[in-house]
Amino acid sequence: MANDNLSWARKVRLGLSAVILAAFTILAREWFVHIDVVSRHGGLMAVALAAIGAVIWFIGAGLAARAHRPAGTAGLPPSGEPEVNPFASLRSPRYWGIMLVLMAALLFVFTQLPAGTAGDPGARQVSVPPAPVTAPAVFPPLRLQGIVKLSGETLALINGKTYAVGERVDDVRIVAIHGETVTVSLDGKTNVLRIVQGLTIAPPQTGPRGKNSP
Repeated sequence: MANDNLSWARKVRLGLSAVILAAFTILAREWFVHIDVVSRHGGLMAVALAAIGAVIWFIGAGLAARAHRPAGTAGLPPSGEPEVNPFASLRSPRYWGIMLVLMAALLFVFTQLPAGTAGDPGARQVSVPPAPVTAPAVFPPLRLQGIVKLSGETLALINGKTYAVGERVDDVRIVAIHGETVTVSLDGKTNVLRIVQGLTIAPPQTGPRGKNSP
């Protein structure tokens, strides 16, 4: 009968401990993490709480040792009979020392680990600014009117002006000049210009490239 009472008392103590830790978990997740000082210094506070729990546990162990109980009866009342009162542990400093250490571990988890690691998708989410959206490169209107050779150099006649490879039409760079096509580039994007058919092109006169032909 005594063993049954002891087993029942232990189950009640475990259940009580679970309820206390569950209540602390709810407070940590729903309230503590939203307090600025706890959110910023949660790790330090958890270490301090664990240290306090360890000190309380050692104090309780010292008080139990001074009770002059026979060896092997730690945690038993002076009579040596098992304690069947399930709430007697609430008076034990060692019990609360262990509970404080467990609470410190929970506090550390909910304030220091990244969101989602502790099973809380809403805790300490870090907002990441969206990447800037770059507008795609848009080529200005370019009309390839012809490809000519001037002083032994191949030039492209674009919009009434002549350009060599490497020169620019506004922001568009001339990449290559072929027989009837010109490859141009803008912001890493390339385009191929073809000679406009049906145009009568007068030979450009000698003069600075990129200038309107007189």
